Amino acid sequence: MMEWSNGSSSPAPFLTKTYEMIEGPVTDSVVSWSHTGRSFVVWNPPEFAKDLLSTYFKHNNFSSFVRQLNTYGFRKIDPDQWEFANEEFIRDQKHLLPRIHQLQRHKQESQGFEIEVHFLGERLKNIENRQRNTITFLAQILQKHSTAPAIGQQHQFGSKKRRLAVSAYFCIVEVCRLLMLKDVAIILLK
Repeated sequence: MMEWSNGSSSPAPFLTKTYEMIEGPVTDSVVSWSHTGRSFVVWNPPEFAKDLLSTYFKHNNFSSFVRQLNTYGFRKIDPDQWEFANEEFIRDQKHLLPRIHQLQRHKQESQGFEIEVHFLGERLKNIENRQRNTITFLAQILQKHSTAPAIGQQHQFGSKKRRLAVSAYFCIVEVCRLLMLKDVAIILLK
């Protein structure tokens, strides 16, 4: 193994590659050091996965990258963004990298699970936002045409425009029903 100036062995390739990705000023819109230099932020995970991970690693899976960070003791320090820190991973302190070691397996797995749960939670929030936006959109269409029947009424629908408005109304009702079922399922799973 190569000896570094401080006498320790060389850092893991994963750490070196990650450090190099963050150091590049060209990539600052995608990933960069925080203002303190004691953490880094992935500003655009999809672009990070597509462009940087595939360049530096043999994959482009962001959640795999996060799990790998966990194996080296990195922690996510901001719940609202992908910001990671490790006490020995500091801007302009590359010589500290050899001090970072992989964690024991059981601790690593539990941290990986926590990150995966967080990642899935964010995906669920995105899905819920899309559902709300869809319902709002459908409700606006329904209001615009204001030809939806009262619930339970049965009669012939003459024009194609009226039939479409009625179909949209029943789609909204079905989406609302499915959202309520999802909420009940989430409560039961807790």
